[in-house]
Amino acid sequence: MNRRVLFIVCLLSSMFAPSFVSAQGAASSAKHVNSAKAADSAAAKRSASVNDSASAKPAAAKTIDLDKLLVADEEGDLLTEDKPAAVPKAASDSAALGQASANADGRQSEAGESVNAADSAGATGTQTSVISRRGPPPPRTAEYFNADAVVEDGRTINFAQNLKEYRSPRLAMLLSLLLPGLGQAYSRSYIKASAFGAAEIAAIGVAVYLNSVAKSKKKEAYNYAEKYFDIRRIVDYDSLLRDEITIRREQDSLPPIPRDSIPLPYDKEFFRVAGSKSAYYYETIRDRDFTPGWTDYDLSLESVLSKNESDTIDGKYGSRYVFYNYNNDDWFYYLKRIVDNAGKLVSSGEPVLGYSSYQIEFNARMNRSNSYRDAVNYVLYAIVLNHIASAVDAGFTARAYNARLLGEDNSAWNRLSVEQQFVFTGSEHSPGVALRLRF
Repeated sequence: MNRRVLFIVCLLSSMFAPSFVSAQGAASSAKHVNSAKAADSAAAKRSASVNDSASAKPAAAKTIDLDKLLVADEEGDLLTEDKPAAVPKAASDSAALGQASANADGRQSEAGESVNAADSAGATGTQTSVISRRGPPPPRTAEYFNADAVVEDGRTINFAQNLKEYRSPRLAMLLSLLLPGLGQAYSRSYIKASAFGAAEIAAIGVAVYLNSVAKSKKKEAYNYAEKYFDIRRIVDYDSLLRDEITIRREQDSLPPIPRDSIPLPYDKEFFRVAGSKSAYYYETIRDRDFTPGWTDYDLSLESVLSKNESDTIDGKYGSRYVFYNYNNDDWFYYLKRIVDNAGKLVSSGEPVLGYSSYQIEFNARMNRSNSYRDAVNYVLYAIVLNHIASAVDAGFTARAYNARLLGEDNSAWNRLSVEQQFVFTGSEHSPGVALRLRF
């Protein structure tokens, strides 16, 4: 029993003696540091207060188990070690923030940390160790504050970050519908914008050129008609024909009709527009009923009316005619050309009043002018088609741009485009629209 008491006394002496010496040494060191560096005292006090709050936590101190000392078993463990209690998260965060503030100010030194350690050890009566931190704490992330926070859709975040870059497909289509290429430029597809804009400018240029040529050709045709068409010939021909119709009606015992009411193509409307030389006048003299008005007309109404039904009528320049339907009151003066000026047979069988090479040439000139006019209409159709194609493509381009903002570079909108192409219809090339998908 005496050996056990002696053993306990020795053990207690060995435990408390180092702690007392360590505390005394730390206190003297702290006094020396405080006298040398008075400027750092405030930072040391703040760190000491944090460490004091941390030292108030249950410490992992070694204690004596008296129950085991009273047990007869000499081989049992005489000392046990208590496990430190769990540190609340708020307390650990407070300690970390205090330590980070001290390090940021740059005023915490090794001596100050030693003083704090000594004060904390003296207050609790236990052996503690202080680990000095060098540098700022690591950055706090979403995982630190909330480990359950998960970004489910990164595209929404990207879209929000690029909200100013968003391009409305409807607005892009409207802009390109007004001016081809403008919607593509709005969607920052400058190559497409240049292509549609160049096509628009080229089409307008072609239309202007063709329209000018059409006007020039038509003016040449009008001048030609002024030179070789004589309205007085039509007036004479109309007067003789009305006299002949009146005579025939009397012979057939038909009721008389006023001369002005006889249905002939040479009406008052034609003679009214003949003085103004309008477009209607020049279109009218192209007709077969106005062949007698051309200066090279190869027949005369008197020579025609003097022939019988079965007679062949010879023209001035080699053409030969027969009556088309002599017994019909409406067709008795119409002829059918059977031989042309070169002596070749003509089998068309169309009713005519004679032949005029000047009228043929005038019609050819008018046809050339009208062909240029038709070409202008086709170009206008192409311009309208370019507007529509550009509007549709602008919608695709805006969607593709928005898809790239969301990181969808392989979106179908980037591979889909509308392009203008010319399609061979068998006789000519017509403008068309092609929907292209690139794989």
